[in-house]
Amino acid sequence: MPRRLVAWGVCILVLVGALLVLPPVLGPLRTELLATYLTFALVAVGLDLTWGYAGILSIGHFAFFGIGAYCVALLTTHVAGADPSMLPLFVLAGVTLAGLAGTLLAGIFFALRLRELFVLVTIAFAVVAEKLAVAETSLLGGINGISMPYWVVPEDMTGHFRIIVVAVAATLGVCYALSRLPFGRVLLAIRDSEPRAEALGYRTGPIKVVVFSLGSAIASLGGGLYAILTGFVSPSLLGFEPSFDAVVWMMLGGIGTLWGPILGVLALNFVKLYVSGVLLDYWPIAIGLLFIVVVLFLPGGMASLLRKVLPARSSA
Repeated sequence: MPRRLVAWGVCILVLVGALLVLPPVLGPLRTELLATYLTFALVAVGLDLTWGYAGILSIGHFAFFGIGAYCVALLTTHVAGADPSMLPLFVLAGVTLAGLAGTLLAGIFFALRLRELFVLVTIAFAVVAEKLAVAETSLLGGINGISMPYWVVPEDMTGHFRIIVVAVAATLGVCYALSRLPFGRVLLAIRDSEPRAEALGYRTGPIKVVVFSLGSAIASLGGGLYAILTGFVSPSLLGFEPSFDAVVWMMLGGIGTLWGPILGVLALNFVKLYVSGVLLDYWPIAIGLLFIVVVLFLPGGMASLLRKVLPARSSA
């Protein structure tokens, strides 16, 4: 078995083991914050799968996070007799809906071979989704969003935190396994040179649709877990601004590493949390300087530092 695969397995186990025992140490507030950031991490993992491995840049990927969150909110507020035991089904419904939306969005434009315009389409998708959520007041609550029933937010925050940790670790493991399969090799070939991949006989359009749909579903999983965590969703979850943040997370953490963007999510959000309390109105300047430093001196992101300590893959 390749040593790099063993290292990945050990890293995931250590991550899960460490995070599962953290809640008593962190306390309720920091546990909830960390849980929130980990739901954002699922957006970063989904985007890294599509952009880092297949070269499909989506600057509207957070919209799928919002779709998952709104799906859970709508089902909990409008399904008669809904109770906590149905929450996993509601999250799954959101994942399915976002996957279908991603398939439809990517399928249309890749079928028409409008590759260069797709990034603009993802921006428009996020902007339109947010505007629709604001305009639709009867069903989506408009700018006020949707407050879910009291029973949605778990009384035991530690338990839901652990569910989120397991979901992130499992998603990371599945994505890594996909990246090691021939499917993952094809994605890298498409990213590096799509015309060359086509010349080798691969139908790149359907493959890109599949990976974009998968990335959309992963982001939606984070949205569903976020909705249960907070009990509230708003149109801001669908917009362009958080989607741009997701791109920054990836660049800070390391594109094409899967686990690097998770580092980017946690580092940037915690830095933003503590720096904003010290620098008040000037904290965006500090965040911007941090971003510039990482881009200039760590072009591979923060993951490039940790990658050096991972065992090299054996030749076996």
